[in-house]
Amino acid sequence: MRFHSANLRVRRRYLAIPLFLLALTSVLAIHFNAATQPSPQKAATAPSPHCGSGDLLGDAHSPLRFRIISNCEKASGVVKSIALQEDGDRFIDVALDSQYTSLLGPGNISHENGLLVLDLTPQSLAVVSVPLVGQHITFVGPWVYDTQRQWNAIYPVWSIQVD
Repeated sequence: MRFHSANLRVRRRYLAIPLFLLALTSVLAIHFNAATQPSPQKAATAPSPHCGSGDLLGDAHSPLRFRIISNCEKASGVVKSIALQEDGDRFIDVALDSQYTSLLGPGNISHENGLLVLDLTPQSLAVVSVPLVGQHITFVGPWVYDTQRQWNAIYPVWSIQVD
């Protein structure tokens, strides 16, 4: 009987080690997942009457790659480049006015030379005109973090007004 009791204690010790490792792995996974997500930031401006509602990412090809930071942002800046994408979207790179630089993330600095990406979808093109390079614009849309490209963007663009 004594031998059985000692054997049981040894088994419990061996069981405690995997349970501890499992708990440690869970804690680390939660910690690192939270650390890689962009921190929520205060909206740069008050919402616009151009703000959409409903499913914000409904026309996205891969909606799971986006994390919504703000449902609606209005900001302005100068168009630096426009690029047509394979899926028909147009990427509009904008040098933001100084009061809106809080919309930029580390990926915008490292991958986009400090520019914010506006993703104008084919559906948006039906109601939003594409500006010209060099024009100063005011735009509205959801502010998102693109986990695939690792930058902040306005996706989709609901309104562009040339100033």
